[in-house]
Amino acid sequence: MTTRKTAPTSHIVDVSGHEGRLADSIPTIPFDVVVDVARMGVQATIGLAALAFDEAQKVLFLAIDRGAKIEKEALKDLKAFESEQVAYMKDYLKKVPGVAPKRPVSIEAHVEEALKTHDVPTRDDIRELEQKIDELTAAVKPRRR
Repeated sequence: MTTRKTAPTSHIVDVSGHEGRLADSIPTIPFDVVVDVARMGVQATIGLAALAFDEAQKVLFLAIDRGAKIEKEALKDLKAFESEQVAYMKDYLKKVPGVAPKRPVSIEAHVEEALKTHDVPTRDDIRELEQKIDELTAAVKPRRR
């Protein structure tokens, strides 16, 4: 159970007899002014939100542009580095003893070598597999019935 303390009577203000003066001391504001001030407050809030959105959008687009420029420069530098390394390796291979210069090899030979290196099936491998599948299918057909 809680008890409520009552305020001492010295803090209570007696307003009897002051009704007329109290009403005169509060300024009256026309309703139209209150509505106009509220409308301006709402418009200011919407305007601030729109400005913040516009600025955020500008910053975002600037960041995207900056990132694209950095990426472009990095790719340019990377290509330069790559060509430099290729040139270095070619010079190195020329200087290595026991590595005789080979005659030029066709592009098809390079592609075939790359396919073998990476264990990619060739057209002939796929044709052989298709032939084996056809043979197995033919062998299984009579057994199904």
